[in-house]
Amino acid sequence: MKIFNIRLGSTIIIKISLAIISSALALFIPLQLLTTEQAILAVKHYSFWIIGATSLLFLFHLKDSLTQHSCKKLTAKPQAHLPALIVILLATCYLHLNTDRSFKILYDEHAISSTAMSMHENARTYVQSVTHNLPDGTHIGLGFVDKRPAFFPFTLSAVHRLTGYRPENAFWLNSGLTFLLLGFIYLIVERTTGKAYGILSVLLLTSLPLLAQNTTGGGYEIMNLCLICGLILAGVHYMQLPGKHGLDLLLLTSILLANNRYESIMYATVPALLFLLKSYREKELSLTWFSAVSPLLLITPLLSYAVFQGNEQFVQTPRENFFSLEHLPTNIKHAFLYLFETSGSYTNSVLLSSTGIIACIALAIYLIHNARLSLKENNEITVCFAIFI
Repeated sequence: MKIFNIRLGSTIIIKISLAIISSALALFIPLQLLTTEQAILAVKHYSFWIIGATSLLFLFHLKDSLTQHSCKKLTAKPQAHLPALIVILLATCYLHLNTDRSFKILYDEHAISSTAMSMHENARTYVQSVTHNLPDGTHIGLGFVDKRPAFFPFTLSAVHRLTGYRPENAFWLNSGLTFLLLGFIYLIVERTTGKAYGILSVLLLTSLPLLAQNTTGGGYEIMNLCLICGLILAGVHYMQLPGKHGLDLLLLTSILLANNRYESIMYATVPALLFLLKSYREKELSLTWFSAVSPLLLITPLLSYAVFQGNEQFVQTPRENFFSLEHLPTNIKHAFLYLFETSGSYTNSVLLSSTGIIACIALAIYLIHNARLSLKENNEITVCFAIFI
C-alpha cells in the first residue's frame, strides 16, 4: 500500500494507529479525565518514579548510541578539539566565579530546591511549607505541589543522593550543566560552520550576564538550554541514520525537555516534524514500538499543566484569554526593554542583543533562500529549522 508514494505495511499501520491512540490518551487523561485534585496526587506520588524510569531509558539509548562509534574514534575526538575544551573549561570557571552562588529568583528557585529536598527524603514531588519532627519520631509535613515539571528537581535530588543533602548542590549542578551547555553549543556550531566559529560562539555566550546569573543560581534555565541543544544533536543523529535508528533517543530527549519547564512541551512537536520529513526523504514510514507508545510519557508534564491551571494562585492572567494575541504587544515591549535597557538594572548586553537580532535576521534570510536545499541535504540546518519553528 502506498500513500503519497510512501510505502505502508500492515505493521507500520498498527504502529501509527497506536501512536495516534497514545497521543489522544496523553491529552485526554490529564486534561479531561482527571480532576485537579487527582492530578495533584498523581504528580506528588508518581512523577518521581515516572521521570526516573524515563531518565534510565534515556541513558540506555544514549549509551547504545555512543557504542555505535568505536572507542578509538571517541578518544580521538577530545584530542581533535583540545583548544575548544580548554576555552569551555576556562569559560565555565569564569562564569562560576563571576557572581556569588545564591538563589536569584527567590520564590521560584526556593520552590524548586524544596521539591528536590522532598524527592530526596521521601520520593514525593511537593514543596514543603511546614515540617514538624515530633518526639515519638513522627514526621509531619505540610506543603503543596508546584506548577513546574519536576525533571530538574529530580536531577538535583539525584545529586543529593550521591553527595548528601546540601542546599548549595543546586549551584554546583548548574555549574556542571554550564560546562555541558557550552560544549553542546560548540558541537552544534562546529558541525555547521567550523571550529573557529564554534569557539567564537562559546565566547559570545560566556559574555552574556544572564548566563552568569543562572550558572550560580538554583533555577532550571541552564538545564533547559542543555536539553534544547541535546534535542538538536539527537535530531541530527536521527536524520543521519537510516530508518528508525535514533528515533527513540530523539523522543526521550524531547520528553525530558517537556518535563523540565511547562513551556518546553512545545518541543514535543519536533520529533514529529523530523519523522515526517525523514519519511518523505526515504519514501517509507519507520517507527519503533516504543515510539508508538512514547506519547503516554507526556502525561506527567501535562499533569503539571493541569495543576497549574487548577490553582488560581498560579494563573496571573484571566482564564478567558490565557492564550491570546492580546498579550503579544505587552510581551514584546517587556522583551525590548530587557534587551536594550542601559541602566544596568538587567542582566543584559545591548551589544549582544543587537548582534543576536542581526544574526537571527541573517539566519532567516539564509534559510528562506536555501530552504529547499537545506531541508533535503543539510541535516544540521534542517533540525535547527524544526527547533526554531
